[in-house]
Amino acid sequence: MDINMFPPNELARLLHEIGELNTTFFPAHIIFAILAIVLLLFCYFRSSAWGSRLMKVLLTIIYAINVYGITNCAISLGGGFYAFNAAIHGAVTIMLAVSVFKDDILFSLPEQKDLRILSIALTTYGIFLYPVVELLLGYRWPEIFVFGAICPTTMFVEGVLIIAALNARGSRLFKWLLGTLSTAAVIVGFRTVLIGGIFDLPYLISGIIGFYVLLKVSVSGNLNHIKKNTI
Repeated sequence: MDINMFPPNELARLLHEIGELNTTFFPAHIIFAILAIVLLLFCYFRSSAWGSRLMKVLLTIIYAINVYGITNCAISLGGGFYAFNAAIHGAVTIMLAVSVFKDDILFSLPEQKDLRILSIALTTYGIFLYPVVELLLGYRWPEIFVFGAICPTTMFVEGVLIIAALNARGSRLFKWLLGTLSTAAVIVGFRTVLIGGIFDLPYLISGIIGFYVLLKVSVSGNLNHIKKNTI
């Protein structure tokens, strides 16, 4: 695919918009990150319905702010891609808000080793490693993606959803939520890499991981259904 099909300096313009948003909302990123870490550890080690609800409330607030930021980018940068980005994450925000009032998505550390590793890897990368990699690649604050921005936040949310995967295997909302986030990660991550943002490659990979978890949950659910009918 010819990179010249994209507007000139699109990555620089996008990072400029991100820098403006970072400056406007700082230090909300730090506050959100601390709250997210505390709630995640609580969900890992002391899983409860109200702990899961608090996590979903926090994520809904962060995504609502993100939709505002993405909408600004869509207005400033133009093009259908950023409008799509705003729309798909607007849908995620609505689903997260609905999930607050449902207990079919409960966060607790799963016994399955692969799910534990994937959850820890995505949440850690989303909060800590995303900006570190950008800095190592030569980008500088405030024109970097940090937790609270859509890409690292989505990686974190995918990691959080993974720990609810087996408990929520019968939840349509869970499957729609993880499926939508994974689709956004693949499309947005791929597009950002194409315009030169190689730092978004892990974001793209996180979407593939999300689809793997969805497949695992679907297969596990089908096997359990067959087993029950056999008994």
